[in-house]
Amino acid sequence: MFEVVVIGLICFCVVSILWFTLKTDISPMPSSLQARLAILSACEQVDGKRVVVDLGSGWGTL
Repeated sequence: MFEVVVIGLICFCVVSILWFTLKTDISPMPSSLQARLAILSACEQVDGKRVVVDLGSGWGTL
């Protein structure tokens, strides 16, 4: 039974990504390492911490 639930969740996630990709014509794309390093080097530091605002593009895992 557990395997059926896991397979169902995986299928739901795949269909969800496919549906949103077809609906918006934009597929989620993770940022490359070079892009992440460039963004982090351009961020200003506040109290010794970098401030990054991720506006929800791609996977949102900057």
